[in-house]
Amino acid sequence: MDARYESHADWKEPFREGVVYYLAEGRVRGVLLWNTWDQADHARRLIEESKPVTGKDLDGRLPVAEAS
Repeated sequence: MDARYESHADWKEPFREGVVYYLAEGRVRGVLLWNTWDQADHARRLIEESKPVTGKDLDGRLPVAEAS
């Protein structure tokens, strides 16, 4: 991670459960999963995406609900 990256927080419950995204040049460069279990693979795929995003685009992207 780099402190110069833009960060965007998407909290389900503030400071207890949520996701913090780190963006640079319009792309997700890192993801902090805060009490959002089993989301590492989804976060990796999001980091691998090449399309540009804004913080607002990321709201609600993680956690991904698991299919039953």
